[in-house]
Formats: sequence, structure tokens, C-alpha cells
Amino acid sequence: SYLGRLNLSFIEGRYLLTATFRADGTSKFVKSNRWAYFPSAALAWRMEQEDFIRENTPWIDQLKFRLGYGQTGNQSIDPYNSFYNYKKTIDYADANGNKELALAVSNLQNPELKWESTKQYDLGLDFGFLKNQRIRGSLGFYKKTTKGLLYPFTMALSTGMESTSVNFANIENKGVEFDISATIIQNKDWNWSFGFNIGKNKNKIT
Repeated sequence: SYLGRLNLSFIEGRYLLTATFRADGTSKFVKSNRWAYFPSAALAWRMEQEDFIRENTPWIDQLKFRLGYGQTGNQSIDPYNSFYNYKKTIDYADANGNKELALAVSNLQNPELKWESTKQYDLGLDFGFLKNQRIRGSLGFYKKTTKGLLYPFTMALSTGMESTSVNFANIENKGVEFDISATIIQNKDWNWSFGFNIGKNKNKIT
């Protein structure tokens, strides 16, 4: 694997940029599909640092808008699953009644097998209000798409094979998440706080 990362901060930390690029290789796939590349980037705007908010709404401690995109990969198959696998089996008996051992294919080769990849988009807002962020939380939207889902496909017994690994399907997830917490009482004797979160997700096989 190779990984590079860039972090930038602009205008006294009001704007933040993070970018990464990752290259991963595995010998589980044939040579032509061995490497995959996964970029990501995130941008944040710390709006509470802007003069028009800092001067007019001093009760806002944090108000950060964020936007992100990322791509990851998965290669969670058993080693050599994209190649022919063989197993020992008992073949017919010879004229003297001795059983012969033979080799049989147990896994069908799939030279087209490649990395499973997932892309995700995120849009969110983090907030904190009142002194020392007595009320804080976040609201986020996301969309995640997985392509080329790795799947052990069971073969029909008539083929003489047991299974083969394939890039079977695409999956889409999208939803929204919200959480909020608050410190109601905070003094030297005791604290009282609460938290709440809720989310909705829609999953679809495409």
C-alpha cells in the first residue's frame, strides 16, 4: 500500500482542506486486476470564525459546515479464489479393487475478479451553542455506493465445481443522521446532561 495526505488551512483556520490518495495491491487477484486506487477529499468551513457571526451571534461557539467524498476498497476473499483450486478425490477402483486418488477442480477460475469499491458522499453541519458548548450536535446526509460486491457464488453440482468468487452486485445506501447533547447543570458538586440521536437509512441492491 501507498498513502499520501495533504492538509491545508486557510484564512486563520476558517477553511480546512484534507485530501488523500491511496494505492492498494493484493495477490488475491490476477496481475491485471491486482492494484486499485482510492482518492478522498474533505472541505470544512468554520463559520463561527467569520466576523458577521462572531459579532452578531456571540452565543454560537461552533458552526462548521463540511463536505466530503471518499473511496475505499475491499478484497476480503480467501487467497487464490480467483484461480483454479484443486482437491484430492477418490476416483474409480482399478481391476484389482484398489481405489485411485485423483485431483479435481474445486474452484472455478475467474480472471475478471477485481476489487470491490465503495464511494461515499457526505454533507454535514456541526454546531455548539451557549458558553462552552452547553448544547452541541450534528446533522449529516450521506450516500454510499458499493460496486462489484465480492460474493462466493455456489455452482450447480452438475458442473463438478463447488463455487467461484464473482463481483456479484451493486448496493446503494443513503440516509440522514442527527444527534444532539446538552449539559443542563454543571457545577463543582454534580453534572446533569443528556443525549439524543436518530437516523434513517435506505438500502437498495441495484
